[in-house]
Amino acid sequence: MHNMVCVMDSNQFENISRLAHHRNVDNTDMTLALYVSKFKKAITCCVDEYDSRFPNGVPKAPQCTSFAMALPIVQSDNTIIGVLELYRKKGSPYFFEEDEEIANSYLVWGGVALHYAESSAPT
Repeated sequence: MHNMVCVMDSNQFENISRLAHHRNVDNTDMTLALYVSKFKKAITCCVDEYDSRFPNGVPKAPQCTSFAMALPIVQSDNTIIGVLELYRKKGSPYFFEEDEEIANSYLVWGGVALHYAESSAPT
């Protein structure tokens, strides 16, 4: 298998989200999750190459990886509730547009499941 997945718990994401919206973060402090939270869009990048969005390298990327993709986890009211980070091991191909579409479809179905779970939960 070529992918590794990192999922943050809600406390970690809440702290990152607060940073993204209430602090002027420059590129030297930027992580994948913070970038996605701040700009509300998916990102793909090569961990081994220079990227102006991450001038000091992609922080917190596992050392055995070459490529990263991060996608926002969005509720039906357009609120970002988390970030999904995917990594490809060294020697694996780059993430393609199709990979992002597949990941997004899983996130949509996950969002639908969360919505129904929350709406059917006893109050």
